[in-house]
Amino acid sequence: MDDSHYSRDDLIGKLYGVSSREDAHLARCEPCRRAWEELAATRRALIELEAGAEPGAARLARQREAVLRRIEKGRGLSWLPVPVLSAAAVLTLAIVLSPTAPLPSGGTTGLVVPDAQLFAEIYEVASSVEPPATASLRGLFEEQQP
Repeated sequence: MDDSHYSRDDLIGKLYGVSSREDAHLARCEPCRRAWEELAATRRALIELEAGAEPGAARLARQREAVLRRIEKGRGLSWLPVPVLSAAAVLTLAIVLSPTAPLPSGGTTGLVVPDAQLFAEIYEVASSVEPPATASLRGLFEEQQP
């Protein structure tokens, strides 16, 4: 016969009917009996609480509304900064890390056109009465000579 105190595991095993220890110790030992009664009372209270915990329709409706409010609240623009900032970071890195072309040996970029030639070309385009794109259309309506 084992006369040592019950451990917490022994009491839980007895509560669920899987303990191999005898009940005679509980009759003689006050601390073990008190621990057993507290554990059994806790289990009874939990069973009673669980039986009365059947949620009503009103409670379920309130929970559903609360969940939907939280979902809708989270759908704001909170997701927007992540892709925008990511794209901005990638674009900045691309600009910073892109190689630059060396300048021509003359130190200037682009073609060098004398001012007189530039002004002559601009005057020719601006003084034309008919846009160049209509020249091909005019050919469709003119009578051709045999």
